[in-house]
Amino acid sequence: MVLLLAGCASSGGSMPSSASNTASQVDDAATQANATTGTIERMMQAVGLAKPAPPAPTEQQLPLRIFTAQNLNAGRSRKALALVVKVYHLRSLERFKQTPFDDFLDKSKTQAALGDDLIDSREMLLLPDQRYISTEHMPLDTRYLAFVALFRAPAAQRWRFAYDVKRSTASGITLGVHACAMSSTAGALVTELPDNPGSLASVHCPKPGS
Repeated sequence: MVLLLAGCASSGGSMPSSASNTASQVDDAATQANATTGTIERMMQAVGLAKPAPPAPTEQQLPLRIFTAQNLNAGRSRKALALVVKVYHLRSLERFKQTPFDDFLDKSKTQAALGDDLIDSREMLLLPDQRYISTEHMPLDTRYLAFVALFRAPAAQRWRFAYDVKRSTASGITLGVHACAMSSTAGALVTELPDNPGSLASVHCPKPGS
């Protein structure tokens, strides 16, 4: 009896040799399977049959939301008017910031003023009290997305906005267009303003032609 108990104690919790051999065989089989898979993938790559890598992106996309006021482009009057807003894809902002309002009225003058900074452009015709929800598609080298609202009586510093594209991707851009000014409540606006871009409290519409 003593010898029997001693034998049981000495065996303890050690794994039987048959179980140990089985586990080792499983590990060996898994290693061989992984090696075989790797070999097959290399062979397929060599003959051009491997699964192709996902294509590299060819453009950037940015959510764009534009809301127009009931008094769109009205200036100091009560009569709302349709408004042309020009959209620019830019490499740099320096020339854009220096271009006067009147040069944006003429396409050839705009192209000459912006030079190589300009990648692409388009224009939108906006109507009062509307919302325009879209996705802006831009070449990969577009660093800034800029807007020029051709108000008949533009408020100072509020007719031209520019955004950093990469920093605006997550939130998108939300642009408000009003009687003589633009506002912004989403997006990485890089245009320097003296006040909150989402507020019109300090905006004063000038007299037409002033």
